Amino acid sequence: MKKWISFILIAAMLFSFAGCNNTNNEGQPNSGNNTSSENSESSGSTKDTFNFGFSGEPTTFDPSATKDSVSLLYLYQIYDRLLEQNPENPKEYIPGLATEWVFSEDSKEITFTIREGVKFQNGELLNTEDLVWALELVRNGGFTSHLNSAIDHFEKVDDTHIKVILNYPYSSILDVLSNPNYSVVNRKAWEEAQAAGKDFGREPVGSGAYQLVEWRNGTSMEFEAFADYWGGAPAIKHIKGTNISDNSSAAIALEDGTIDWSYSLSKSDFAHLSELPQLQRIEGPNVGVYHISFNCQDGPFSDLKLRQAVAFALNVDDIIVAAAEGLGIPADCFVPSTVPGYVADNNWFQQDVEKAKQLVAEAGYPDGLTVNFGACTDGAWMAAIEIIQEQLRQIGINCELNKMDRAAYLEDVANQMDYNITYWAINANVCDADFVVTRRFHSSQIGQTNNFSNYANPAADELIEAARAELDETKRLELYSQLYAILKEDLPYVPVYSGMETTFFASGLRGVYSHPMGRYTWKNFYWAD
Repeated sequence: MKKWISFILIAAMLFSFAGCNNTNNEGQPNSGNNTSSENSESSGSTKDTFNFGFSGEPTTFDPSATKDSVSLLYLYQIYDRLLEQNPENPKEYIPGLATEWVFSEDSKEITFTIREGVKFQNGELLNTEDLVWALELVRNGGFTSHLNSAIDHFEKVDDTHIKVILNYPYSSILDVLSNPNYSVVNRKAWEEAQAAGKDFGREPVGSGAYQLVEWRNGTSMEFEAFADYWGGAPAIKHIKGTNISDNSSAAIALEDGTIDWSYSLSKSDFAHLSELPQLQRIEGPNVGVYHISFNCQDGPFSDLKLRQAVAFALNVDDIIVAAAEGLGIPADCFVPSTVPGYVADNNWFQQDVEKAKQLVAEAGYPDGLTVNFGACTDGAWMAAIEIIQEQLRQIGINCELNKMDRAAYLEDVANQMDYNITYWAINANVCDADFVVTRRFHSSQIGQTNNFSNYANPAADELIEAARAELDETKRLELYSQLYAILKEDLPYVPVYSGMETTFFASGLRGVYSHPMGRYTWKNFYWAD
């Protein structure tokens, strides 16, 4: 917890300098020796280029053909959506292509008033018929099944209004429609590309603040500000991306001013980068929850006392240090703190080894027991698993690690539920508690790589469904409080911690902000005078 407090202090120092544009600390502008020649400014000129480094290559810029997290970043820049997350508070929504929206009395229809005079990057004007076509293209594209189960269809009302018709009231629908997958393409350009056998994803046309100029696979990307953007031409006119495959090289490029930002950095470089006056550190909690899951129906952890023993055995701070080099927030709820529907629990589980040992004995194992621990070996999972393994050994639970790669893990553990205990995570790709609790705890999700705790409780199902349909925030939180009380009593999984979204930008850049999903919109960026 001390480490998290230190990061709060860092964030407080960053944001204490923020003005009405939600900018971060003033810092020190790059000196002439630390700025690349492309970015250097002559006397009296305004810097209008932003350089970034990337390692992961986008798959396509067609929003109907991807859910790849790297590709989604660029969709924010090229396209618009009906509405957007407020950069200052991602739990709030602001107008995009829609200037306002109204829910029907039964909350199963939403009528959107569409902004007039919106121009696409090919000169075409937005109209409601083509807007509905573009939204249906995404809905039927095969990459949004995790988002749009509540959506029945979109329809045109008149020249300035459209509707979304829902299968059921859905409190998370605004977040779904602000998702980059629901970016609006130009119909004429998309259909012409299809007719000519061209890849629209390589030559995208949207109505966003930036348009793609060049994409050299594995090398670079260039974007230019769209002069006729309905929101006004952005301050930074040129965006240039350079492929830097090595994270250490990206850190060096940031330090010497070759690039102004990179989304591919190693945590081991954070301490050094944080000391550099030419950089600003932007940091905040993300939308993930790392958790220990149990097979609640089969095996030893069908006994609640053993599940409770695990909760009391954990030293979460040690797990965060091992797994995330201290960059994490201990959990006090079953969903991340960054999503609507989060409710803090001031009486959350704290490590109590003696109580944990007592619970193991009460469960019928005074001499301890051995369990099958499903362990994914890909990425950094093992660092946390080995700490958890040792902490459980201290209370008499010996974990035999069944190590497997990600594909085998998802099939054997998450789908077939062939395990006793495991360690995994979930990200709220829809920024709402419903995304997490439905997938991890609703009985309908058993055996679908979601509810692999094999957990079924009709009372929990009822509360999940009621909260999903409730639009009144106060009433929703009451429903979620009841749900979390049941989950805490049943303990199908033990949330451990949420990670941090940490990045570094050149200190002279303004309009940057912490976003729990790392979704930055370049149109908000500008350089300090």
